[in-house]
Amino acid sequence: MVSHAPAAMAREHNRSMRREPLVAQVGGGVCPTSLARVAHSISDAFGYSYALGAGPIYPLNYRAHGVLPLTDGTRQDGWYNHKTLWMVDSRYQGMFDIRRCRLDGNSAVAFTRDMAHLTTLHITMFELAREPGGWYAFTSGTRVRGPGCYAYEVAGLHVHETLVFRAVP
Repeated sequence: MVSHAPAAMAREHNRSMRREPLVAQVGGGVCPTSLARVAHSISDAFGYSYALGAGPIYPLNYRAHGVLPLTDGTRQDGWYNHKTLWMVDSRYQGMFDIRRCRLDGNSAVAFTRDMAHLTTLHITMFELAREPGGWYAFTSGTRVRGPGCYAYEVAGLHVHETLVFRAVP
């Protein structure tokens, strides 16, 4: 018997990605950062950095209040490079995309994965590593030119979340 679930998941995924972005420009020095909580409070499998958002897909390696620290040691060729660990709840079963943007200006922000510079991460369950506690994980890099207010937009099957963080020196 052939399963049609992957085709149905792909159709639903394509519909979810047609939505307009949820983020808008912000100004006046305000950066409405997303909920940031100690990752260990979400799962014992996580460490003690901070995770952003309500899930089921979380970026980790942030500080309290949705802060992304920028240090000279992470700067290369005019970009600050930040390793981002993404954790995915095992109950989530589907593809998802992650977009990025700057909310308080026009400077570039990018992803890196497997040495490629990307504007969007397209993730399938086949690309994820199984972690202790039943979670899935993958890593990417987030590259920003400087301090500011930034966002990830996570969109997939029944998931659409905007995760706002503030990059500071």
